[in-house]
Amino acid sequence: GEEVTYQFRGALAALEVHQSPVRDEQGEVAGTIGLILDVTDRLAAEEALRRSEERYRAIFETHRVVRFLIDPATGLVEQANQAACDFYGYTAEELAGKPVHELNALSREDVLERLRLARDGNQTFSRLKHCLKSGEVRDVDIYAGPVELEGRLLIYALVQDVTDQRRAESLVTAQSQLLEMVAVGTPLEDVLETLARTIEEHAPGALCSVLLLTPDGKQLRRAAAPSLPDAYTAAIDGVAIGPTVGSCGTAAYLGTEVVVEDIATDPPWADFSELALSHGLRSCW
Repeated sequence: GEEVTYQFRGALAALEVHQSPVRDEQGEVAGTIGLILDVTDRLAAEEALRRSEERYRAIFETHRVVRFLIDPATGLVEQANQAACDFYGYTAEELAGKPVHELNALSREDVLERLRLARDGNQTFSRLKHCLKSGEVRDVDIYAGPVELEGRLLIYALVQDVTDQRRAESLVTAQSQLLEMVAVGTPLEDVLETLARTIEEHAPGALCSVLLLTPDGKQLRRAAAPSLPDAYTAAIDGVAIGPTVGSCGTAAYLGTEVVVEDIATDPPWADFSELALSHGLRSCW
């Protein structure tokens, strides 16, 4: 007495049968009307689509390149592969639903605008800085574009870490700048100041200084220290070298490299540890 639909799958074809009851004037079932449809092509297409999506997801999950699926309307991560988890330091659960703007230095409005452009196919490449869970900032190239998945239009983004490449390019540029400064006769103090700033830019958190020996080889004079406290550099300017005169004075005295991991306890800093620690310095190469 109820409408029924079922399928037959055979070696040659798949049939879909629809049966509906026919009732007489008293409402009693007097017979059945049946409709048989050949749904072979439709089922084959559905199966091909299912397999295609399975292959797509398998490639997405296992690819070594960082990959995201992003909702362009909300700017939220829909899905991230394992490479993304490894790179950013988040679990897949932490990344799913995370606002993309929290991964970079852009505002939510800027991110949504870039996603809109990517959705419309107008922008497929960006150079940005992304922040890892640890707080480390990395330079990345992003390739993005629209993709339709399970009836939804999403943004497919590939992220490539180019931090080391950018750093190498920047160092080559800085080296060329320094050589040019030397070639045109720029004062030594200006060359060393530029050198110190370049090193600091490529070693976040580090403070760079250059001290020069006096002609008699007995004292150190400040040549460049763009980020060290003035009070500290003034205190050590003109200090006599010796076996316990910090890393620099000791290195000049011994003629060898001196690496001190703990200024508070390492012997080379015995006479100057209080001065260094008072200015927040903890280690020195």
